[in-house]
Amino acid sequence: MSSTNFPPLKNDLILRVCRGESVERVPIWIMRQAGRYLPEYKVISSEHSFFEVCRTPSLACEVTLQPVRRFDLDAAIIFSDILVIPQALGMQVEMIANEGPCFPQPLKTPEDLNTKIDRTRKASEELKYVYEAITLTRHTLDGQCPLIGFAGAPWTLMSYMIEGKASTTMSKAKRWLYSYENESHDLLTVLANFTIDHLVEQIAAGAQIVQLFESHCACLTPDLFNRFSLPYLCQIAKGVREKLVQRGIPSVPFILFAKDAHFGLHDLAKSGLFDVVSLDWTITPSTIRSLRNENSTLTLQGNLDPCALYSSKANLEKFVREMLEIFGTQQYIANLGHGIYPDMSVDNVQWFIDAMFSWLSPSFLMQNGSSNETKAKQIRVLDILKLDDLYSLSHPCLTCPETIAHLRQTKVMFLMRGLPGSGKSTIVKHLTKLYSKSVVVCSADNYFIDSEGNYNFNINRIGEAHRVCQQRTEEACKNNVLAVIVDNTNIRADECKPYFQKASNYGYIVIVVEPRTDWKRDANTLMNRNTHQVPMEVIEGRLRQYHPLIPFYFGLFLNQEQSNYILQEAYDYYQQALQTFYQLKKDLEYVSRDKNISVHNLLNRANMSVQTKVLHCTMKYIGKITDQSRKDYANYAANRLISHMLGKMCRAYVVGFVITPRTLGARLLFPDRHTWALWDQDDNEIPKKESSPQVDTRDNKKTRPYRRNNNNNNNPKNRSKITTTTDNLTINDDSNSTMVRSVADEDVLLVDNVSRLNTTEQLSFLHPTFGYLSRAHLTCGVAPDSSAAQTGHDIMEMIRKEGDSIQRNIPIPESNDERTVMKYFGNGQCIVYLKEPMPIETIFSGYFH
Repeated sequence: MSSTNFPPLKNDLILRVCRGESVERVPIWIMRQAGRYLPEYKVISSEHSFFEVCRTPSLACEVTLQPVRRFDLDAAIIFSDILVIPQALGMQVEMIANEGPCFPQPLKTPEDLNTKIDRTRKASEELKYVYEAITLTRHTLDGQCPLIGFAGAPWTLMSYMIEGKASTTMSKAKRWLYSYENESHDLLTVLANFTIDHLVEQIAAGAQIVQLFESHCACLTPDLFNRFSLPYLCQIAKGVREKLVQRGIPSVPFILFAKDAHFGLHDLAKSGLFDVVSLDWTITPSTIRSLRNENSTLTLQGNLDPCALYSSKANLEKFVREMLEIFGTQQYIANLGHGIYPDMSVDNVQWFIDAMFSWLSPSFLMQNGSSNETKAKQIRVLDILKLDDLYSLSHPCLTCPETIAHLRQTKVMFLMRGLPGSGKSTIVKHLTKLYSKSVVVCSADNYFIDSEGNYNFNINRIGEAHRVCQQRTEEACKNNVLAVIVDNTNIRADECKPYFQKASNYGYIVIVVEPRTDWKRDANTLMNRNTHQVPMEVIEGRLRQYHPLIPFYFGLFLNQEQSNYILQEAYDYYQQALQTFYQLKKDLEYVSRDKNISVHNLLNRANMSVQTKVLHCTMKYIGKITDQSRKDYANYAANRLISHMLGKMCRAYVVGFVITPRTLGARLLFPDRHTWALWDQDDNEIPKKESSPQVDTRDNKKTRPYRRNNNNNNNPKNRSKITTTTDNLTINDDSNSTMVRSVADEDVLLVDNVSRLNTTEQLSFLHPTFGYLSRAHLTCGVAPDSSAAQTGHDIMEMIRKEGDSIQRNIPIPESNDERTVMKYFGNGQCIVYLKEPMPIETIFSGYFH
């Protein structure tokens, strides 16, 4: 199997943390996450010895993947052992049940270095099975998460090779350090060189991170550590990077775990050789803070006591909270302070992982009663407020790979907002780099920069400068530049309005980007940091004008390409429904005659009072600025999750279309739970009565037979699917998910964990949902004199109507073909269900007048 052409990585969170980049949450993996405590591993170990599993690539791959399948982890670590190096050098190592590793013939005297160690052996030949396992695992992981390779450090290996087994004192090995200093350095050098080759070969085979384990520092004095451990740790880090350069292999993050080396952590941090330093559970908060201060680029890992996993779920949540309060949420990888113990319960491991996720993201519980209960489904959001202290400073457009990939093929206007010195320029530099293939930066400041690059501000020309900036923005929009960055202060709403209008005219999604720096409203700091020497009185005056920019609504916005595709699909299915149901066409023709319009154009976006070029799903309606709307905005935006999600790509599915005499809407399903928390619409709102179009019902008692279109002649013609940033946009297929069901299932869409309905109730999967998120939709068209807001009300009316017809066992005319199931309810009302939901990608943002 090739060690190249690996599947693309879907979760690079831990890699970004290792590189010191901002991330949206803390990544987690666990030392010894694969192996002895897992029931599935025990099945394998009952049939194969430990080292047999290590030496068989297919078995090593399987065991590596077991914890990743079971738990939501951000990295896999190859199943192997640090003692494969002594084995490769010619020493015999056995794994004794309930005892651990054993060397039947350990090193006793320096003469054994010549008889028991074969210095001619090469890692690439002796440990080939490890590298084959890594390559196989990378392919089998299919990009789910990065794969970690590892090795034991020289002192740890040496102590095993001399002691012959685990020891609490390491007295035999330490005797060598005091009695045979030169020979000890000789052995350590041999081990260091072999370890370098071993790690390089793992990286060449596909390892995306490597970790070096120095596990026996507790028995060393600070002096012994500095002489017999630290130099070889540094030698390995340098040697690995040098050999990677020589072989033309890209470097990967390097993690060092020196257990019990509290006296050497500062030297390790200052060395700059390690991307990540992993800490054991004995390291104090003050030491952690000092490490941060000594090396601002260093990422830390750890350090929960493994025995803490024996505690209750409530205590685990407390321990996680305390750990995160110490480490923070940036440049940090959650882990234990050592490996999982063999007798650990998998439930407790799950509690630990759940505690991490429940602290950093909202928890959701879906509650559902049977259909004869009047109480609607409810969603309960837990622990949202916990985000306040741990809120990430990252912007999705800068840090989220899926969002970046989507925005790179979307027309987006980044509207920068903030005072000089607040950090806008840094963000603009990153945006320009990320979206470099098609980007234009428009700034009024550019007007004052002369040909030699000097900035000469003239307050009398500020109006002209903004006019030129607006002109350049419009030119960029006309030329369909994908990323248009408006880099002005944009403090007041009236300053932003011209750009909002241009974005709407040309089909751009607007993302307002404000620096999240601590000093963005600190006048003294802003005055010291801004490069244009803006005086204090000007900064203070602008700060007084710096109020929230309140959108008309928050929504999920499709880009123009996807909007056009969905609209065409909606119109095609509308035309198909007219052909399928004679009475539907007759009913709507009656309405269209009254409105003096063709029935084929009755439901169209051209009839909307406000026509935008991109579709959206309203998640929170704010409306015109009033005291009440300001309160609504403040309550919604105060949720840290909302501000964290602004500008983020959210997946959705179009699952069907609803046709009424007033509206044509597309119903949506959201597979990701974080999107659910954005929803703040009343699913049970009783609509204000809009004048309903009159439908001629004189001969409805003699409804003509409906037509079943079982051929493809009347289907919308086949077109290419929407362009998305992933090839397979599928809903999570786990045992707890009922998001999209097969035709045979009996439950409803959009619900995560629901209790099954009574067997006497005959519900198909096509039955629309009620309750939470049921009115989520895109307005694809309206009749003349109807508003887009009517679409949601019409959808809710259709949901109630179909539910009533099923409960009362009223037969409904139905058409079933390869792509759809259509149901006609009379009075110009029809539902079109898609047998294959259409995936779309949206951006969460605000719409501004």
